[in-house]
Amino acid sequence: MILALHEEAVEIMRESSYKNPDYVPFGWKKEQKSNNEKFKEEIVDILHFVVNLCLVSGMDSSELHQRYLNKNKENHLRQDNGY
Repeated sequence: MILALHEEAVEIMRESSYKNPDYVPFGWKKEQKSNNEKFKEEIVDILHFVVNLCLVSGMDSSELHQRYLNKNKENHLRQDNGY
């Protein structure tokens, strides 16, 4: 499942404009365009594998939500402190 998640991340990257200098400062491929519909489909694919990982680990939706909130709080504290 981890390999599948990785592959989906690569696919979502391909549907973005990650090479276009109008969107990212290090871009080199001006003609690259995003495909928003395919981008959204890849998000759903990633979510599918995340849900599968939650099931395998025994994590239910309330635990996932609480862990997300805790981690989000930690990430904001890191950003506020120049991490």
